[in-house]
Amino acid sequence: MLLKDRVRLICLDFWETIVDFVDKSDLVKLRNERVKRIADILSLDVTLVSERYDRVIKEMCDIREKTCREFTVDEFIDNLLFSLEVERNYLEEVKSIFVETVKKYIPGPVKGVREFLDYLKDKGYLLAIVSNTINGKLERELLKEYELFDYFDFVVFSSEVKVRKPSRDIFYLVLSRLGIPNYVAIHIGDDPVSDVFGALNAGMWAGHYSKELTLPHAHFTFNNWEKLREFL
Repeated sequence: MLLKDRVRLICLDFWETIVDFVDKSDLVKLRNERVKRIADILSLDVTLVSERYDRVIKEMCDIREKTCREFTVDEFIDNLLFSLEVERNYLEEVKSIFVETVKKYIPGPVKGVREFLDYLKDKGYLLAIVSNTINGKLERELLKEYELFDYFDFVVFSSEVKVRKPSRDIFYLVLSRLGIPNYVAIHIGDDPVSDVFGALNAGMWAGHYSKELTLPHAHFTFNNWEKLREFL
């Protein structure tokens, strides 16, 4: 039996799989803009805010890498304000800055993904998104803005369930919600650990979307959506 004949559910990562993330050349500008605007609204020295911003996000990222427990954008801002000895009543204003700045730099959907989703829905596959993010609300807004949200039968973001890939728990949540066994489900994403290892660890098929790297452990690799369509 061919793989395509076994599959009923296709899970997709969000960032750099169906929606491109901020270009590497813009990441420093994005970070600096955030820091400058946060410093201005809090009336603090930008050097102090810069140092605390980097320290807090590193500490929180280190913890989540060890535990697979996701933190949220609210928790990050809360910890940053605490580190700066600023009252929590600034949380929403600082959060708005955090979110507004990243939206400016997002390129939009990956080329060919909309046509591929049309193809999958026409073939009757169930579709889901499984994504690591500290702000699922932003991703939901982008899916609706790009008119992609209605393609999916279920969407789960790590910030909403407090667990992140590669933990098998977040994959099991999708399988349970849709009533699908792991051996008829594929997860596709760009990250070798979160997406490929995570899917394999959950007993699912694993596809690696990459423009540069071929992984020996993924069941298949591809660098554009038309090639995956041919494969399926």
